[in-house]
Amino acid sequence: MTLLQEKVAPEYLGRVLSVFTMLGSIGLPVGMLFFGPMGDIVSIDSLLIWTGVVMCILGMVFFSSKTLRSAGLPVVKAEADKK
Repeated sequence: MTLLQEKVAPEYLGRVLSVFTMLGSIGLPVGMLFFGPMGDIVSIDSLLIWTGVVMCILGMVFFSSKTLRSAGLPVVKAEADKK
């Protein structure tokens, strides 16, 4: 959220945060539609374990991404003046 606030131009910030919130809000109903019926087929314990494993793998991939790591670096004042 902080990166969004720092990187998005102030005139677009409200729109971007609104879309970000809408996309985040749709996750719960979609997850319930997908994992609810799946919980009847597969045990809940294994669902929690496998989704945790997938989250750990995604975390390692995102942490090792040079593009994402460089996005968190502070903007140098000279670069900000050029834009």
